[in-house]
Amino acid sequence: MALAEHIEPVQLDRVGVRYIDRITGDAVDDLVNLVRPEVRGITGTIASAHAAHALSESMFDLPGSRVLARWGCLPPGSTVDPAAIEPAKEKSWILDLDMFSAAPMPFAVEPVVAEGPAIRREDLHRLPWAVTDDFLRKYGGEP
Repeated sequence: MALAEHIEPVQLDRVGVRYIDRITGDAVDDLVNLVRPEVRGITGTIASAHAAHALSESMFDLPGSRVLARWGCLPPGSTVDPAAIEPAKEKSWILDLDMFSAAPMPFAVEPVVAEGPAIRREDLHRLPWAVTDDFLRKYGGEP
């Protein structure tokens, strides 16, 4: 509201919600039980022992929005987005979901506030496509 009052923007170009999950420690070595095979990719094979890092990225078009999804293993001290993902001190596996609407619209606080919760609910339903019931149980979700 302060933005609208003091800056008076005219147009909104993007509204989105981003979720970043990270697995560290011994759990990274248990990806076979925590992450679905189609998402694990090379990290579920013997080749992962030799991969410096292994990342996948896909863009999904959905009605009224898009989801940019990134996932994979990162070595200690690295990140794919320094503005959003702090480097971990140990190897890690990330799932980075960025759901957004990129249709320009006139700036108004009420529609943005109304659209935000809908995007969050939709995004939460996308997590299970990537992880197993074991992951959900381990990290406090419901299978």
